[in-house]
Amino acid sequence: MRKFKKCSVDVKLQLFKSYCTNLYCAPLWCLYTMTMYNKLKVAYNNVFRSLMYVGRRGLSVAFLLYNVDSFKVVLRKAIFSFKKRLCKSANGVVANLINSMFFVTASKMNTVWTQALWNWWFFSQGL
Repeated sequence: MRKFKKCSVDVKLQLFKSYCTNLYCAPLWCLYTMTMYNKLKVAYNNVFRSLMYVGRRGLSVAFLLYNVDSFKVVLRKAIFSFKKRLCKSANGVVANLINSMFFVTASKMNTVWTQALWNWWFFSQGL
């Protein structure tokens, strides 16, 4: 943080987007507890807060002002993108696995994905 203290806002935003919004393999994080997700979310928010000098109260406004996705949005986008790529896959093994009854009904991964995407749809509809 000390090295980038005097950088411009644009440079800081580019650094944050490059290094903090790439949650590699995030759609596969289905065995983690909510405590682990919350710790990661707090770390994500704290890095943004300290990099952009945002107080405790203004974090959601700062995300909007600087056009940066919140942790939940980044996670949801990663899940949606991965699920879309799997569903469009030409690989027969992947297609059979995704369309199998086991994956649809008993898979923890599918449950986590459906919950994350359903919560977004539910709130976006104002229901």
